[in-house]
Amino acid sequence: MNDEANTPKKQENKAETLQKAKALLQEFRESLYNFFPYRADALMDLIDAVASNTTARSVVELSLSPFFRREYSSLFAAIENFFVPSKPEKEVEEKRLQEQEILHLIAPYLATSEQRKYHLFCTDVTYLPRQFSKTLEDRTFVHCPNTIKGNTPVTIGHDYSVLSYLPEKTSPNSPPWVVPLIVRRVQSTEKATQVSTEQIEAVATDDTLPFKDKLSVLVEDSAYSSVVHLGSVATLPKLVSEIRFPKNRVVYHKYELPEGEKPSSGHPTWYGKRFALKEPDTEGSAK
Repeated sequence: MNDEANTPKKQENKAETLQKAKALLQEFRESLYNFFPYRADALMDLIDAVASNTTARSVVELSLSPFFRREYSSLFAAIENFFVPSKPEKEVEEKRLQEQEILHLIAPYLATSEQRKYHLFCTDVTYLPRQFSKTLEDRTFVHCPNTIKGNTPVTIGHDYSVLSYLPEKTSPNSPPWVVPLIVRRVQSTEKATQVSTEQIEAVATDDTLPFKDKLSVLVEDSAYSSVVHLGSVATLPKLVSEIRFPKNRVVYHKYELPEGEKPSSGHPTWYGKRFALKEPDTEGSAK
């Protein structure tokens, strides 16, 4: 009887939650529409076409989506007008500014954590194969998993560094969500770790974003375990990095002066005992 009595109330709460979600979505879409200085209608149609299509094999196929209500030429006009620098020499600076503005647009709509006492982020690189785009600028060899044993796992195209926010799961059965915050192409003259550091700094050092209120945690795979990257993210405020080391990495324990022994003159000792991940006997006691 209790379940039956609660059914109308549950349905009412569900309807109310759905109504709030629709209102937030509408509010976000209006903010996004007003953000675009050029071709706002075509860009909104393009976003709807991308969000509803998982089978398009080319950009032009998105113009066939029922959500794209214009001719295919408007699709390319929308892409070309998504970012228009005021001057060629200001392109990089203004592109970074646009990234930050989009970040400010997204951040207020991210789900808040109920149990988790920190914000969780991750970065990774994804490839876009462009083998047949011979006139495309700055194509290079990029890593591409290959299912055929013995084949080199590479292709020709572009790499993109993605900084994402990982919302807290609302229930044990809830699917995991990844919310991309900053997506930036890794040029052939750059390293992915360098681009990732810049993306993380853009989030961690901006006091106007809602992430400053509590601790942030960054998770990355072993490709980001270089000394340069580790040293860069270690200096960021309120950020703890969880980065996997490759299995052949060798590190050193913190040096501790033996009990009863006085420090010697000269340069202080920086490194303690050797710890090779492939050699369990060198692990020692963790402190």
